[in-house]
Amino acid sequence: MRTHGHAAARAATQPQAGSRGFDGFFYGAGDVATKAAVGGGARLAFVPAVLAAHGLVFILLQLGFQRGGALATAGVATLFTNAVPIAAGMALFHEPLPADQTM
Repeated sequence: MRTHGHAAARAATQPQAGSRGFDGFFYGAGDVATKAAVGGGARLAFVPAVLAAHGLVFILLQLGFQRGGALATAGVATLFTNAVPIAAGMALFHEPLPADQTM
């Protein structure tokens, strides 16, 4: 039992991502909605989604910084901020990966 108590105490003191990645997910979702909205026409219906996603992510990111470690929160947020638009670009907008991978 002593080992379990020690592990729990150590885990409680280690910085964690306070927002669990939701902030990065919504930043990515906002980017995807922005790409859809700039197409114009009926796609302008995505403008409220852009505003909602970016407004929500501002709150989530600030809460994440307050609840968890800044580096852990920023790292996880950055991962999802980049991964979501890449995945959506391929799945929703049918964009291929670049042919030249040396960048």
